[in-house]
Parts: sequence; C-alpha cells; structure tokens
Amino acid sequence: MKILFVSHSATRTGAPLMLLYFLKWLKISHPEISFDLLVLGEGDLKADFKKIALNYFEKIGKRESITSKILRKLKISTNIVDRISKFNYDIIYANSVVSLKTSIQIRNRYSSPPKLICHVHELNLIIELLARNFQTQSNFVDYFIAASDKVNLMLNKDFGICSTKIATIYEFSGLNLIPFNVSLKPKSEFVVGGSGTGHWRKGTDLFILVANWVVKNHPEMNIKFKWIGSVQYPDSLILKNDIDKLGLTNNIEFVDDLENPHNEFSTFKVFLLTSREDPFPLVAIEVGQIGVPIVCFTGSTGTEEVLINGGGRTVPYLDIEEMGKQIIFYFNNENIRRKDSEEAKILFSRFVPDLISPEIHSVIKGVYDS
Repeated sequence: MKILFVSHSATRTGAPLMLLYFLKWLKISHPEISFDLLVLGEGDLKADFKKIALNYFEKIGKRESITSKILRKLKISTNIVDRISKFNYDIIYANSVVSLKTSIQIRNRYSSPPKLICHVHELNLIIELLARNFQTQSNFVDYFIAASDKVNLMLNKDFGICSTKIATIYEFSGLNLIPFNVSLKPKSEFVVGGSGTGHWRKGTDLFILVANWVVKNHPEMNIKFKWIGSVQYPDSLILKNDIDKLGLTNNIEFVDDLENPHNEFSTFKVFLLTSREDPFPLVAIEVGQIGVPIVCFTGSTGTEEVLINGGGRTVPYLDIEEMGKQIIFYFNNENIRRKDSEEAKILFSRFVPDLISPEIHSVIKGVYDS
C-alpha cells in the first residue's frame, strides 16, 4: 500500500503534530506501508516531516517570478501537483479540510483515482471561513475521520454525510514521548493557565476578561493568569492595550511559543479552555494528562465529551462570570481540585499514539480493502 498524506502546514499545532506522531508510529508498526508527504505551508515541523517521509513535497504560495509568469503563459506546468501525480498512490489522506482542495486536485489527475480519506479537525465556523466549498468537495471523499463526536455530528447533520462514512477517532498527544520536569512554584501562587496561538477562535480576549472578573471581585486572592502561545501583531498590541487599561499588568503574563511548554503546564492549578470553537484541542489533552483540571464552555469543544465524566467543569457558552466562579471554587476547595486532577489524568491517559494510531490504521486498511 502506498499513501500520500497532505498536511495544510508544518506548524507545531494540533493537526500537524498529530500527523507527525501517527507517521512515526506507522513507520515502525507497519513498515509494509510506504508513504509520501505533501505540506502546504511552512513551520517548525518541516525537518521532522522530511526525516519521516519517503518523499517530501512542498506547495507553498510565493510571489510569482517573471520566469514563472512566462512559463505559465506558455502553458509549461511548474505545479507540484503534476510531479506528485506521476506516483501511483492507493490512498490520499487529507489531514484537514484545508488540505482537501489540493488532495482532490491530485486525485483527479488519475484515470483510476486513489481512495480519498479526509481527517476533519475543524468545526462549522472554521470550515465556513477556510473551506467554503467543503460541501461540494465532500462528494469526492470516500471516508471521513472526525476528531470528536461533535465533529461527527456536524458532518452528518450540517453537511449530509452518511454516518456510515464517518468514524470518530479522538485526537492524541505525544506527551508520553517527551521528557519534561515538573516545576515547583511557591505554594502561595495559584496559576490559571491558557494556551494556543492568540486568536479570536481560541478566546484569548475572553481569557483576559475572565482574569479581570476574578481580580476585580477577589483582589485578596493570590491568583495569577498565564497564557502560553504566540500572539501576532496587531492582536498582541490590542491585548496589551486591554491589559494596561484594565490594570492587570501584574496579574497576567503572556509567554511566547515554547518548543516544550509542558514544564509551564505543570505549574497550572486550573486550565481555562476559552475557545469559541475547538474540536478536540491537543493542549487540553496534554494538560489533562499532566493532571490540570479543565474549565471550558458548553457547546464549544469536543473536550466536553470527556469532562462529562470528570476532570473539570463546563460553564454556559461565553459566560465569563461563571468561568471566574469556577476558578474561585477550585481556589477555595483544594481537595476537590486534587480529585479532579486525578480524574483528568485517568480520563486523558488513553489519548496517546500507541492506543489511537491503530484506530486510524484500521480505517485506512478498511478503505484500501473496500
């Protein structure tokens, strides 16, 4: 079996990281399967991807040179799709809806098209923003992998995709493969964490509003807020302006991207998943595995499907005050916080490569044999 995996980027974020973990597992566990990789964007994982794939391709948008314009006018193709379509693939695996358009372009170059699998790590709003033709594109897909039951339901109800063509396979973390030290902070410091690339979808602005509610209503409590993840300009300037005007300079710290953020995660007492929309975020898995109770908004994330069994709390969508009250509750009830911490470790312990990767392989094999 020969597979072409297509990733929308090589950034150190959820979908690309999970693909890297899976490819490492696949190479060791199923050496009879050969695979190539096409990456559609830059990122820190480029070197890792190049090491693991038999053939590594890139299709990254750049400013068109004069030579390229001339070649295009002469209809001489310089498209990477042409090069890739010369290989014989049994399966094309689009690792996100964003990579589906290019995957279909490659698929359609064949007289006998390879089977197409789409791993959906997105929900409605992002699909509407980044893959507006998804409804049409979905007709070319033989099978879908949904990152959570929430994603599965969306594919079925909103896009009319038959449930027999969808499998829910939860995301997973490679945290168990990364050595890190648990940092010890002063017992008096109660750190509330958040993480992700600064973006309205991740609710970075909501994280500040929750911090503001807590500090203004309980100034006597030594509670600090820390966000791990890059915030790009101009959002960084806007958020800094908000923090200054709210008088929270000493209460909130923003830390840039870290190659190994897990030492920081281990200092969190509570993790706020302030995302407006997040199918099954990798960071929530990792903090859960470390044992940090999670508080998220109802209806916004597949993580809620785990938290209904323990390990944290859910609050009404965008209810800043209720999220703040949960922080105060944990601050005042250390025994319950510890209980939820242990539950989180247990519940999120199953989301690791060795347990989830076989499920993805099973789908690939089923599609190949069908």
